[in-house]
Amino acid sequence: YVGGGCAQSLNSQDEECEDVEGGPSSLDDAKIGCMDKDGNELYSKDDVSVGEVISFQTSDVDVVICKISDEEGKLKQTVGINTSDEGELVLQDMFGSLKLKSCDELSCLIPLTFTYTMNNIGSNTMDITEFSRTNDAVTPGTVSFLDGISDKTLDVGESTSAEEEDLYDICEASEKEVSETITLQGKADPPEGKPCEDETAYVLEPPKKSKECRVRVDVTCEDEEGTDCDKIEMPELQCSDGDEINVVSFKYTGLGCLASANTQDSDECEDFNGG
Repeated sequence: YVGGGCAQSLNSQDEECEDVEGGPSSLDDAKIGCMDKDGNELYSKDDVSVGEVISFQTSDVDVVICKISDEEGKLKQTVGINTSDEGELVLQDMFGSLKLKSCDELSCLIPLTFTYTMNNIGSNTMDITEFSRTNDAVTPGTVSFLDGISDKTLDVGESTSAEEEDLYDICEASEKEVSETITLQGKADPPEGKPCEDETAYVLEPPKKSKECRVRVDVTCEDEEGTDCDKIEMPELQCSDGDEINVVSFKYTGLGCLASANTQDSDECEDFNGG
């Protein structure tokens, strides 16, 4: 969920996206409910934050309809997504305030596990005074692992570790060409001798941006009043029933009088030289 209005939609589908009163906020939490065309619920949550990932099953579902409301429950957006084999879905496609991140086995979201290790490579026993990491691409930017270490004293040759899981958006990193730098810092104080410290940085480079070519062509049609062509109604065929007519238009067909077909009998049609 990225928030924002239908104007940011970017996909090759024909499903509708409609904003209400400006559409969803790109900062505030939202209430999201998704269902199929028959109204069967697929997903519902009242406090979806911007950047949060929502998932739901789409087996035997042709079109998913999601309604996004603000924190007070006021409808802000309705968006349709075709999940059948007739609708093209491409990772990173935008459907209003929703950005496609995975479909079946294809996914932009890669679960990562970072393991942070602190080793006593000196000649004295030491007490750990700091064991933390900073990451310039996530929030919070700094995390301390000190409270999670039960025994903060390391003998010579001993080590301690901490693990951290992250859901890495590889598509976003590639698209924006942004690297992620994780810096680990450790400090220790031996009972005898001077304190020591070390710092190391791990840089997670983004993959090369995909050079995939995608194009979408559309045809629209409307009459002079702005009505879609497929919604234009057939006019009544009876022009008048005794009333005076001011302007008429005829299409020249080039046919003879035998092709005449009308309800009049007072006016003649006469062909010359075969018509």
